Amino acid sequence: MGDSLERLEWRYAVKKFDSDAILTKKQIDGLIRASNLTATSYGLQPIRLVVLNNKEIQNALVPHSYGQKQVAQASHVLVICIETRIDKKYITQYFERVKTIRGTSDQILTPFKNHLVKNFEEKHTEETRQWAT
Repeated sequence: MGDSLERLEWRYAVKKFDSDAILTKKQIDGLIRASNLTATSYGLQPIRLVVLNNKEIQNALVPHSYGQKQVAQASHVLVICIETRIDKKYITQYFERVKTIRGTSDQILTPFKNHLVKNFEEKHTEETRQWAT
């Protein structure tokens, strides 16, 4: 645990990326896996990670990134996207995946699923956006 905390405490604000330093597929796969394993409220995983490795797109994003040139300099850019429409369909699909992957019965899943459907029916888009982030 100590090693994990040390790694989280280390931070560095990159001012300029080394254009010769390129993340490996193994490193990118590790970041994607870490993102997929991130704990989220209710376990609904309302986030998606988009990995950019396209200089044309990265350059086009600089003006939308407060002019941060690092977006264009980096070998890859990780964009975290949030799902703003959590509705009955989204929740049902999530619980179908849970049932398939974990083998959990409908008897156990249905009450929680119904609770979430009711809860999210009452939320406005902005509330859902705030919840997802």
